[in-house]
Amino acid sequence: MKLFELILGDSLESGVSAISLVDRPAMESDFIAFSEELEKVRFKTLDEEKRIVTGLVLIPDKPIIRKGEDEPYYVYLTKDTINKVSQMYLMQNKSNNATLDHAVNIEGVHLVESWIVHDPKQDKTTALGLESHAGAWAASKLIQNDDVWRDYVKTGKVKGFSIEALFQMKPTNIEMSQLEFYAALKKALEKEHV
Repeated sequence: MKLFELILGDSLESGVSAISLVDRPAMESDFIAFSEELEKVRFKTLDEEKRIVTGLVLIPDKPIIRKGEDEPYYVYLTKDTINKVSQMYLMQNKSNNATLDHAVNIEGVHLVESWIVHDPKQDKTTALGLESHAGAWAASKLIQNDDVWRDYVKTGKVKGFSIEALFQMKPTNIEMSQLEFYAALKKALEKEHV
């Protein structure tokens, strides 16, 4: 399958416009919800009244499969792009933009924390039980919308974050399986840190 790097374009619309609460996050990382449903949906409770969900928004260099018109393909984002995107999201005042399964705009869902993971061993994400990654964008959203909290978060209908974004796709010369991609990426990153 073909592999494309997602990059920011020159237009003002480029980047993340909203964070959606979804059943199947493209990052394959469930968020931690501060509710009593820990065993059912891998959530944790610190305080039921807080109504906060925390999770990874984007993970660097993680291949994400997409369905093209002709055939599926993979896309990924670098640490640098993720860092820029997370900053743009806040600078453009989009922190209250939220959707449900990319289909319905929802009110009463607010970004209350946003950070880039620098050291996964010491990061809040790891302390909460998420599998963390250096360069990942993590976020916490406050769910003040009673219907969303009751009918979607507490029931486990939504399990994580997914972005709504506009990127340009930069082709690579790589065509490979997902396992081959991970092996090649690991090797490249090891060389970068030597």
